[in-house]
Amino acid sequence: MNGEQEKPTPEGHFRRMAELIEHNDAKDFGGAFVIVPPLGENAMVQLTLDPKQDVAHFFMLLQTKISQALEEIKQREARSHFGGR
Repeated sequence: MNGEQEKPTPEGHFRRMAELIEHNDAKDFGGAFVIVPPLGENAMVQLTLDPKQDVAHFFMLLQTKISQALEEIKQREARSHFGGR
């Protein structure tokens, strides 16, 4: 190895999340998601520990993460239309 980390595979993200869930107390589990877009780039992997197990909080977090990702895509596309890549 040359010191560089290997790029995680899509299935690797799911395996890692399963390991994280297994190693945490179920009573603190606040939700988890793994979203791997096409090409496997910019995967979203999130484990939330929340003793209150607040479902609304979990979905607000997910909604925020997706909104941020969509905004980044819009900005990247706008830049590509105004002056190259």
